[in-house]
Amino acid sequence: MNVNRILVEQIDWDGTSKSIAFDNRTGNAMWIAFPNEYDEKKIGPFYFKNSLFQSQFAKQFKASLKWKLKEEQFNSSGELYFYKTQWNSIPVEINSNTYYALYLPEFAIPNSIEVTNAVFGKGVPRNVWKDLEVNRYIIYILGPHSQKSLSFKIECKFTKDKDGFSNSKYSDKFDSDFYGHPSEWKHEFDSWNLNQQSFFAQQVIINNRTQDISKKNNPWLSGSFYLFVLIVVIITIAVIAKFLPWYSLPIIVIGSILIIGVIGALQLRNDGELSEDNFIKLMVASYKRLPLLRQKSNQKKES
Repeated sequence: MNVNRILVEQIDWDGTSKSIAFDNRTGNAMWIAFPNEYDEKKIGPFYFKNSLFQSQFAKQFKASLKWKLKEEQFNSSGELYFYKTQWNSIPVEINSNTYYALYLPEFAIPNSIEVTNAVFGKGVPRNVWKDLEVNRYIIYILGPHSQKSLSFKIECKFTKDKDGFSNSKYSDKFDSDFYGHPSEWKHEFDSWNLNQQSFFAQQVIINNRTQDISKKNNPWLSGSFYLFVLIVVIITIAVIAKFLPWYSLPIIVIGSILIIGVIGALQLRNDGELSEDNFIKLMVASYKRLPLLRQKSNQKKES
């Protein structure tokens, strides 16, 4: 998966938290893979396909500061621990992926995990993965591309069981596979679709029939009527000019130009290149020239 931003948070038994926002500022694609894809040692919650990103992430995460959590965020009752956090307005860029990953404490086995949208209060799909490399459960959340920002709440309960960790499991109705968000993966094909747009834009389906919309803009098809009208007008003007005095020629030429302009406007309007308002303005401007022709005709007769 190509991502633009990764947010990683880690909590520990001493009630501390460390986090990092790792952004891709290189201009190159930052491809990652998930822990279920390879049987290799990874750095952080993802496999980085580029060693440069891997080393930068490792360096920044190691240097990140630990902060003591408030008791209302991290507390315990007997052997049961509680943790809650909220992230607001994490920027999500169009046609890019933003991923959040939360490390639970070492050997923590979750009893319940609730991830809700901080704005709408609905449950958010997430992935819960048991990472045996670091002996921690990791909660993955993919930023929604239907919104410009990511805001969510996490509330989880867990116990500490070092001996039973390796055999433990967790799943609930909101848990899904890493590639289990089909509605969020449409943009992955956007770059491919843009390259193919010239093909798909040439076809529209009406009543289960495919029509080539490029024909609409072909002047030899949709404009054939106007071409025929133009030929008729020229022939008509030529015939009239034969029986009119020579000083009528300028009027005939100007009239022909106006008619050609009108025909061109009709063609643009037919092709959708000219709005209705602009078409009306152009027609009004053309017809305003007609009194000028009559004026010139009268001047010729008087002379």
